[in-house]
Amino acid sequence: MLNFSLTNVAPNYQGNYTCTVVNPLSKKTRDYTIPLLVYHPPAYAMGCSVNYTGVPSQFSLTCYWLGGYPAPQLQWENDGKILSNGTLDTLLVTLNSSEYTDKPKPTCKGQHTITNEIKVDTCNVHLGYPNLQSHALRTCIKGENVTLSCSVFGANPPAVITWLRNVSNPNVEVRSGAKYQIVQIGNDSFLTIVNCSKEEDEGNYICKSENGVATKEIYIWLDVTTPHNIVGLVSAIMILFLVVVALITGTVLYCDPQIYIKANPFRKGESEVLVLVESEEEEEMQQVGDSVVNTPYTDAEPSTPAVANGNIYKHEVLFHSPPDNISSDLLSEVSEETEGEHLEEDF
Repeated sequence: MLNFSLTNVAPNYQGNYTCTVVNPLSKKTRDYTIPLLVYHPPAYAMGCSVNYTGVPSQFSLTCYWLGGYPAPQLQWENDGKILSNGTLDTLLVTLNSSEYTDKPKPTCKGQHTITNEIKVDTCNVHLGYPNLQSHALRTCIKGENVTLSCSVFGANPPAVITWLRNVSNPNVEVRSGAKYQIVQIGNDSFLTIVNCSKEEDEGNYICKSENGVATKEIYIWLDVTTPHNIVGLVSAIMILFLVVVALITGTVLYCDPQIYIKANPFRKGESEVLVLVESEEEEEMQQVGDSVVNTPYTDAEPSTPAVANGNIYKHEVLFHSPPDNISSDLLSEVSEETEGEHLEEDF
């Protein structure tokens, strides 16, 4: 008889042990297998998870407690209500979101028993509704590309984001292709519309988020505009600006009494001189004019006209009787010119 013994048994000793007997005469062999079961509590902590099954308003809860023998007793419950239980190291239960109120918190309880030694553990999951964030209005210039973005947060289990069109056919799912390109990075989804047109692409787009616990949607309006002739618009504004500047400049040149313009083309007469006279200098000019008027006429050369600060302030024109020796033809010609000038002034 052959004896085999193990001391200080560890959990990894568990398994099948085989004894083989060989007949030296006939060379026949016979095997005898004995399983060794080592009772020990689970070597790992209990874990819980929640997953979206892909079916709307449906999710699954998973509870696992691995590494022990025999298998532990696991039980899912929520608010004191038992959802599912069993003696196994992994417990899975599928639930409908309509059975739960706001912010449910399912709990999994585990118990492992070895004779008088009992080990317990618990874990729980927080179910979260998906919340969406996006821009309510986007604008695209006809013929160019535009990208719509949608972000989801607070969802547990993680949400699945899909894009829908609500343009011609209501709630038609948008799929990636040559016209539409969908990229998802973490909890952010991006829909790129290539070569957008007003007839085909303008309208409502829906970002839809589902995680089995709840379904949320957010609407995004896409406005497609026709490009304007920017160069022509800027040119028209510049021309209008120059015209306004020219009008203002012409008005200032014509009306401002602080500017001296000789032979100003805006004024009538080619030889007019614009004379500015201040109030104090008017009295001085009046005195000079009175002295000139009271001065008797002589045939001597006229004196230099009155000046002030080097500028001529007034021209005095003196009319007197012509000399006796002037010809009658010249006198009649001067009279005709004088009458013509008076007539022009009257008109």
